[in-house]
Amino acid sequence: MKIRTTEGQNSDGLATFRIAVDGKDVVNAWPPEPEDAILERDLSFVYDIVPLMKRAYEAGKAGEPFEVQKVMRE
Repeated sequence: MKIRTTEGQNSDGLATFRIAVDGKDVVNAWPPEPEDAILERDLSFVYDIVPLMKRAYEAGKAGEPFEVQKVMRE
């Protein structure tokens, strides 16, 4: 399992964070609009965290290597 985390900033200089697994984006966290900062809208990525944890656990149990690459963008 290859994990790539990317930290960056949007055009307003606010932090962004992305997690990709085996080349596919699975979590994207961007600064929310104040009126949309609810779980059903801009914060819905939280629902992807536990399935991702389970996927990593199962991969480890199966003996897959676990590789993490951290990328910083400006």
